[in-house]
Amino acid sequence: MKSKLWAELIMVLLVACSNARTDKSFSNSSSRVPNLKGTWLQSDYKKAVLENKSPFKSHSLLHGISCLLVKDFEKDTVRIGVIINNHEGNEIKLIPEGKDRKSFILIDNEAEGYTGKSKLTIETSESDTLLILNYFSSDKVMRKKVYERISPKIIDDPFSYFVNQALFVGHYIVYDSTPKKVIYKEASLNGDGAITGLNDFDFYEVVTDYAVQPEEFDLVKLNRSGLKKHNLFTYEVRGNDIYLYKLISSTSEDELIKGTLQYLFKRTTQ
Repeated sequence: MKSKLWAELIMVLLVACSNARTDKSFSNSSSRVPNLKGTWLQSDYKKAVLENKSPFKSHSLLHGISCLLVKDFEKDTVRIGVIINNHEGNEIKLIPEGKDRKSFILIDNEAEGYTGKSKLTIETSESDTLLILNYFSSDKVMRKKVYERISPKIIDDPFSYFVNQALFVGHYIVYDSTPKKVIYKEASLNGDGAITGLNDFDFYEVVTDYAVQPEEFDLVKLNRSGLKKHNLFTYEVRGNDIYLYKLISSTSEDELIKGTLQYLFKRTTQ
């Protein structure tokens, strides 16, 4: 369902209408507008995932416009695809505030809570570019969101893409549940969700949308192509290693709880 939503949103971008770090001194005074094409993720969410290694713990930060999908910033009326929270595709429209095209006023927007008083500003340093959204929230308070570009391309599922790159991508030795016995000497998790080197699984999908998940821990789905039923695990990232735990049904309620360790993915290289 999510893949279909992202695909429809990308089609809107194609008919309608750049890098990221915050530790520099930024300015919006340059006369040259940088190339802004790509996928821009909410900066505080990105920072939280890198620090706590948990999409579940970071999910509460995703409210309002959490991601910008930029195709073209050169037209008189700019249309940008957006993701609201972590599951709703939408579009915002902007017009330049000045001739330098460094700030844009949001107009006639369907995205709830963002009015014509809201403004998107481009801030640049010698090496980085940020997009800054200043907007009035529903409680009439001016707030600010910062976005960092995670790819120069429009990404189908930007949240999973980022979490894959940040926490999962790499080469591993896989241990059993003890975890002392090596069961796979060479295994790789790729950015697109592919798994190589395992007999049991050949793709994985990290859960990033916890608005509809009753479980209160991080989840990842592992499966083999051709099988309809996926294998759902909870996981912990400790340092560079990934601990996968099985899920068991609660005896008192219709819910899943964390079980025992099933696999240890011990990282060898990125």
